Amino acid sequence: WQFSQYGRLICDADGVNAAAEVTDLLVCMAIRAARSRRAKLMFEPFPTLHVGSEAALSPQTPDRLERLKEVMRDLEAVRAELGAHGACWTTCEDRLRHRPLLQPMMNWISQSNRSFLLPLRPEQRVGAFTTPWQFLMASAPPE
Repeated sequence: WQFSQYGRLICDADGVNAAAEVTDLLVCMAIRAARSRRAKLMFEPFPTLHVGSEAALSPQTPDRLERLKEVMRDLEAVRAELGAHGACWTTCEDRLRHRPLLQPMMNWISQSNRSFLLPLRPEQRVGAFTTPWQFLMASAPPE
């Protein structure tokens, strides 16, 4: 649906980078949420992450919140390690394979997002914000 509605904005020359920027933003927000004292509330419903056909992390996992925080720390470490790649670190799947829950976590973060985020082009940004990291967000009510 998003591609049909916003396809020309997403699939321009910066299309791949735009998707990476949005994924990076969502991952950063999830990392911060995992650090919060309200993490239990923010990760409700709790993700179920599979490695192969087995649920490696789920609402039934003992110490599930601590395990989730560990996965998020690993994700943050990979993001920092690949910082020279900018937002495109999200496409470096070979680095994510070394830790089996990272790719499933990134998939869950992207798929559980109920809003449409589009990075603003330089001419669309609010100059007073003094940051290139500006996004347009359109959200929909939960179905």
